[in-house]
Amino acid sequence: MSISKVLLLALLLPLTNLSAQKTTKINFKISGYTEGGTVKLLGSLFDQNYLADTVRLSPDGSASFTNAEGFKEGMYYLLTPDKNNFQFIIAGGENDFTLKTSKDNLVLGMSVVGSIENKLLYDNARYQTALEAKYNALSQQLKAVQPNTPQYVDLSNQQKALLEERDAKLQTLKKEYPNALFTKFKLAGQNPKIRMEYRANGSLDSSATMFNYRRDWWNDVDFTDGRLLRTPVFFTKLKRYIQEFTTQHQDSLIAAADYLLPKTLTNDELFNATASWIASQYKPGQAKIMDGEAVYAHVVLKYFTPDKVKDISKEDLESTRKRAAEMLPSLLGKTGQDVWGVDKNNQRRNLYSLNATFKVVFIYNPDCEHCQEETPRLRTVYDQWKSRGVEVFSLVANAKNREEWLNFGKKYGVNWTDVYDPQLESRFHEKYFVDITPEVYVLDKNNKIIAKNLKPNQLPELFESELAKMK
Repeated sequence: MSISKVLLLALLLPLTNLSAQKTTKINFKISGYTEGGTVKLLGSLFDQNYLADTVRLSPDGSASFTNAEGFKEGMYYLLTPDKNNFQFIIAGGENDFTLKTSKDNLVLGMSVVGSIENKLLYDNARYQTALEAKYNALSQQLKAVQPNTPQYVDLSNQQKALLEERDAKLQTLKKEYPNALFTKFKLAGQNPKIRMEYRANGSLDSSATMFNYRRDWWNDVDFTDGRLLRTPVFFTKLKRYIQEFTTQHQDSLIAAADYLLPKTLTNDELFNATASWIASQYKPGQAKIMDGEAVYAHVVLKYFTPDKVKDISKEDLESTRKRAAEMLPSLLGKTGQDVWGVDKNNQRRNLYSLNATFKVVFIYNPDCEHCQEETPRLRTVYDQWKSRGVEVFSLVANAKNREEWLNFGKKYGVNWTDVYDPQLESRFHEKYFVDITPEVYVLDKNNKIIAKNLKPNQLPELFESELAKMK
């Protein structure tokens, strides 16, 4: 089992809050469901929902969810018989409360008895709905008014006043209910104010402005409060931070991870979930960038240590760290190591002996369907580019015997340096990380790894780009 699955399972189980001392009973009444039906209680956990309980509505639309050990604190959803839903919060020791609403007005018609958390939630929902209606009405009026006129300025100021009122209300919430989960959730969900940066000539420095925004993105998140994992807000912020605000390049992603992950160390749950998710996005076979292994290896080797990760076995942790360490020798920018084997004439041939502008290391298996598809395509590229300084050095990663290897070369027209190393004398499996075959690495004339994980049809574009840099 992968470390990401192990860590997330550790967060998910148990579903109950072991620290709770009282039975939790959540009462509902939804008018309009006269025929009863099944309602489901869905909990939030990081980037997924889980089924926490199921009950049937009585003919008057009422139901109760009861848990003798107490539900974990977080945000929950009630899924109605007709697949509508509304959210509510279980937190703050509120172990017995009632929510009443109607089928046709689930949110705005909600009344709350016995829960400050949910009163805050639904008072805010009504306030936000009213504010948005006023703001949108002003926007429509602005469309009909000429800019820079007194009327335009007045309408703009009214919109500004609404936003200032909303911000003031949020600060009041923070002051009066600082420990409420709703407060933590609401604050975490705020987008930071944009801090503009300008160059000496007065022009906007968009890169520096974006850097400020990324750094300010986490300002209102309480990293000591693991309950945020059981609301949608933390994962939403994490996903945007990594996938939208961070350049999808290994160096930028590593820097982003190193900025965020130390903050999460204040709470084991937050740390486990965040480190696991970032690593899982860039593990071999999952990453959408060329050298996702660099991000994966960095996060695993720096943060998946016995003192930080306590929810998986020693064996699983050691296995994961070993796999990450195996990726290090063949990351982009590293010097590709020499490998060798015997060719079809039983002559010893090695990678470093090739004199070429670009060296394509192609590691394959004869019985691999993708290898059977990609080898002829590589042959086409090689025939077109060998006169322009491209050489291919291929190794068979696994063959039943010498005859199988030779037959593969004949069948698929292998006409470059192709070697067989059945005793792993060159230790190529340690020098070049192979997740799936065929595996492709591209080295320059100095044997520096300049590309990897490419398909043959992507090689010409790489060669053209690199040659252009040399002019």
